Amino acid sequence: MQKAGRYSRRSIAGELKAKGIAAADIDAALAEAGIDDEAALAALWQRRFAQPPADEREKARQVRFLQARGFALSAILKLLRSARG
Repeated sequence: MQKAGRYSRRSIAGELKAKGIAAADIDAALAEAGIDDEAALAALWQRRFAQPPADEREKARQVRFLQARGFALSAILKLLRSARG
């Protein structure tokens, strides 16, 4: 899976479903890939930003970027809170 580590499981599954892949095949592929959303989110944030947002505008930019990759808002906010301090 080329998108593993850059996109969430939910995003990858949605894209495969849109291409007509059977749900059972999607589940099997995701299980085989061993994608961990929490680890992927943290690694992507570290590669892309590496620093907590300095202000609300930067926070919104980081949140939008990560949400566009299919990560849940609650997971993103938890990551940003832990990165702050």
